[in-house]
Amino acid sequence: MASNGWSARLYWLWILYNSVAFVVVLTAVAVLSWIGADLLRLSFTKRSWLVALLVATAGLAVRW
Repeated sequence: MASNGWSARLYWLWILYNSVAFVVVLTAVAVLSWIGADLLRLSFTKRSWLVALLVATAGLAVRW
């Protein structure tokens, strides 16, 4: 352990955990958006994934 309180191991663990959390959250948002778009029967010429992404983005923008 470094004398100045900086730990390379802790830093790399922080990067790993944040990366995993980022992927998990984005996957959950995408899945919930696709389910929501499907339930609402949102179809933009067979591009429901695009509509789902736009709905998720709008929901995030409204939240902030």
